[in-house]
Formats: sequence, structure tokens, C-alpha cells
Amino acid sequence: MKHLFIDMPLKANTTINLERNLARRLTRVLRFKQGHKFVLFNGKDGLFETTLTDIENGVATLGDCLQQQPAPQHTALYLALTKRDAFDRAVRQATEMGIDHIYPVETEFSVPDKLKTERLDTIIQEAAEQCERLTLPILHPHQPLKTALEQAEGKIFWADESVAKENTLGQWGSNPTTLNDGLLIGPEGGFSDTEKQQLRSHAKIVRVGLGQHILRVDTAVCVGIGRFFDHLQA
Repeated sequence: MKHLFIDMPLKANTTINLERNLARRLTRVLRFKQGHKFVLFNGKDGLFETTLTDIENGVATLGDCLQQQPAPQHTALYLALTKRDAFDRAVRQATEMGIDHIYPVETEFSVPDKLKTERLDTIIQEAAEQCERLTLPILHPHQPLKTALEQAEGKIFWADESVAKENTLGQWGSNPTTLNDGLLIGPEGGFSDTEKQQLRSHAKIVRVGLGQHILRVDTAVCVGIGRFFDHLQA
């Protein structure tokens, strides 16, 4: 069944009026007919079987809760601001791979494009629907690198391209990740020398490598998140 997000409370065996945009999407884009079944989630109450019961007025009936809402986590991606297309892809991939918080970070080599939060919210919602997760990652306001480091709750695993030159994966093994930790991906062109010095001396930073090659930002996000979850402490 089609997996769709709705921004309203959900409760088993109740009738709801669908949001106008969602009702239109069901009938005009997905071509649903009256009686068609799908599933709804809101990121809070779980996953519910749903039936489109009044197509003209956008009314649906919730059935049983098919899956309980998972406990909240705090895995984080600290992502340097990049060109819009690369940033959009990185946000989509982080959503699909299960990151819970996305922190856009300003660095000396960041691309100064203004973040279009409405577009990014749409990307996050569509990605969550596509991969059938029950939560939407929180997109935080962008902040300077120094502020992000100061406010981080746990360790930050910095994907440092110089680690690859040392022919090692860095400190993944000796510093397993936890659900309060985060991954830091730098901008196109990397961090400045000043920022690198700051990162290497910071108590919360763990330097890790992503392999022998220099990766595009969105590729580094996929590889880095995969490694992050591979080393998650049970």
C-alpha cells in the first residue's frame, strides 16, 4: 500500500478530513478511487491502514495501527552548505538512510546559496514516504561550524579526506558511534586550514576516513552514514 505522510493526529478507527493537497494528490496524481486503501503516518503516532471513503470531500477512515511509532533517536548529520543540487541530494539520501537530525553548517568554503526550507521539507517528506520510514528528520537552521561543535550532544565523526592518505579508516573501530553522535561532511573544496586545525584539536571530534578517493559531497554522505551505522554501538 502507498505510504503517505500527513500532518495531523492519527488514531485507530476514526474518520479524518484529509489535507487539501494530500486529497488532490490521491485523486489527481495517484488516481485513487473511492475505497482505495493506503497507509498514513505523521511521525508521531505510528502507521495506520487507511481507506478513502469519500472521494469528493477528501474523507478517509483510519483502521488498525499497523506499526507502533519507534522511539526517538538523535543521530545527526552536520552538512556543510554546498551548491543547491548537491545539498538537495544529500538531504534526500540522509533521510533515506535513517538520519534523525540534519544541521546545515556554514564554513569558509560554503556556497552562500540561501536555504529554501520549504523545498527541503518537501524533499524530506517525499524521501520518507519512498523509503517507508515513520519519522521525518528535523532540518535545523543553519549555523556556523564553531556553533555546531559547541552545541553537539555527543561525538562528531569528521569525514577527513587526509585520513585516506594515511591508508587507514581512522578511528571508527576504537570509537564506536552511539545514537547521540553525528557525522560531519565538509563543503566542496574541503575545510580551510584554520577550520582543520580547529577540528583536529576539538574534544568532540573523531577523525575518520571514507576510503582512498576524494568523494562528492552527496556520495560522501552515503558512504559516511553507512559507516556510521555499521559502527553503531549495540
